[in-house]
Amino acid sequence: MAQHRRPPVSVMPPSEVFVYNPADWVSLEAWCAARRDWVKTHPGSPLGSMLDVLRGDRATRKELYGWKF
Repeated sequence: MAQHRRPPVSVMPPSEVFVYNPADWVSLEAWCAARRDWVKTHPGSPLGSMLDVLRGDRATRKELYGWKF
């Protein structure tokens, strides 16, 4: 049996961590903040660690706006 698997998810993230409007900057920032807050209060969530969320935020901004940082 694999010991590295995550336990079943008991709490699902709210819908605002999954949906955002890429054309609206405020919507994107609210989405990023909701994901960060969720991971802070629910370690081991299906969203991953805080580092995973920050990497995702950066990749999203780079993809949508062509940012290079």
